[in-house]
Amino acid sequence: MYIQQVLKQVLQIFQKKGLLVFTVSSVAILLAATCSLASSTPSDPNEHRRVIFLPFTLKGVADQQYISEGLTNVLANRVASRANVIAVAQTKETAKMKEALQTSDFSNLNRMLEESGADFLVVSTLSPKNNQYEVASYVFSRTVKRAPQRASYLFADINDPIPAVDALAWEVSKSISSTNKETKVEAAASGAPGMSAFATAHPERAYRDSLLTGAMPGMELGGGFEIVQNLRSRDLSLEIMDLNAGDIDGDGEIEIVVLSKTALIVYRYREGQFLQVSTQDLPNYLSYHVITLADANKNGRPELYIGASAENRPASMVLEWQGDHLVSLASAIPYYIQATGVQGEVVIVGQAPSPGEIGGGSLYQMRYNDKGALSADTPIPLPAGYNVYDIAPADLDGDGKAEFIAINQQDRLQVFNSSGSLLWTSADNNYGASQNYYGTPSAVSSSSKEPVYLHTRIVTADIDHDGVTDVLVGKNVLETVSLFPNLRYFKRSSVAALKWEESGLRVLWETKEGTRYIPGYQVLPLANKKNEIQILFAETENPYPFQFWSSATTNLYRYQLKVNGENHR
Repeated sequence: MYIQQVLKQVLQIFQKKGLLVFTVSSVAILLAATCSLASSTPSDPNEHRRVIFLPFTLKGVADQQYISEGLTNVLANRVASRANVIAVAQTKETAKMKEALQTSDFSNLNRMLEESGADFLVVSTLSPKNNQYEVASYVFSRTVKRAPQRASYLFADINDPIPAVDALAWEVSKSISSTNKETKVEAAASGAPGMSAFATAHPERAYRDSLLTGAMPGMELGGGFEIVQNLRSRDLSLEIMDLNAGDIDGDGEIEIVVLSKTALIVYRYREGQFLQVSTQDLPNYLSYHVITLADANKNGRPELYIGASAENRPASMVLEWQGDHLVSLASAIPYYIQATGVQGEVVIVGQAPSPGEIGGGSLYQMRYNDKGALSADTPIPLPAGYNVYDIAPADLDGDGKAEFIAINQQDRLQVFNSSGSLLWTSADNNYGASQNYYGTPSAVSSSSKEPVYLHTRIVTADIDHDGVTDVLVGKNVLETVSLFPNLRYFKRSSVAALKWEESGLRVLWETKEGTRYIPGYQVLPLANKKNEIQILFAETENPYPFQFWSSATTNLYRYQLKVNGENHR
């Protein structure tokens, strides 16, 4: 009886408001929903998946509340019937969840999702598109760590959306059903014994597997680079903000430094394994963005420069390894900072947003003053609109002058000369997108301004061993949810190496595209192997800005590459 009452209410709402003139097909669909739901009552409701349907978000449609209520009920009930799930819609809790999503209050949304016991979240929209209307749904899963599944349908008559919503319900049902199957497969696989924390696969088998799954672009047979060995860690319960590597303790060995949301974790790679060296907790009132390494004080150990936010203002810090642990050299630095090397010299770039602004502001090359504090020195001649983590200085053409590599707001890679004139812009607009933003979650959710998202770091190094600096950059293919621009996720990702040739950057190689998100990466030479390099990067299976019931899972990767050809000197 409940379903019949709901559908009767939907009809009354639309007809009372004079919003919709239902066609025969619409009424038939509603009647079919009544019959199928009445006959599909399960013997054990506890076996059902629980699905939360947020109220439809509408654009360009009058009387939004009434239409939203009706469409949400139709979608929820059709999916409940077809996917054999428990649908939760039109409650105070779902209204609060939608409000949290609209205000980017992801922490509160995550808390409500945890308390709900739900297995799926469905976010739906209706908006004009190409002189028609589009209904779309995004299905977020609790158990399968993948990008959300999207389905959409166009229809012409705003007075008759029910057939499109019915078709949408079929796709949502399929997504939920297929996710359940994937979950069972994952659960079965997780019971099998795995490799140790960072044990490598047999090198020959890893190379054979690489050939079987297709060569990486730039690593084809006879190309300039060749995979010698690859390594993937086991799953780590970390949400990584960035990753870097260097000899932080001055002992001649490379350490991998992982910046998580709450700590710095240091690893070493030895004989096919990554060994955890130390973990240092970080202040929990800060949000962390980027970690870079540079030996500005020239004591043989690079400092760790960490860009961080306190509320909506910069609060960066500098650490250094002393003895057997990291110590603080400076904290609460009122600039967002990053450090790099240009022609053998350390360059520290900083930026302090204007009062009341979350990001932006003038860019400066920073200097240590007489008191040992970082302060702004030389302005960097770049146009307005770039944040400190959008840029990297490097001499790309070997003329002794530093160019500036940048990523613009459209996620296109750019190169400026030393005077700030634009030299080149990429056609590809998938560079550097990230889920990291300035400010703490509480500050962002309480602000009336849109979040300012960062780009992943631009790394500069001589990748092809020809004596000239090249570029390493992430490519996270960004998707946003219609009418929710701050709900971002990533369909696929890779890391690309590029080289300046004549009048633009050319791709040297690119890692195979994955279905997850890459927050950080680094490239380093290999000691005792002049013609080899190692690429380190992280991938996380948590591709949207709220953790949705569970902690993020991350894997670390190490690719060992041989540089072929006549480049290396």
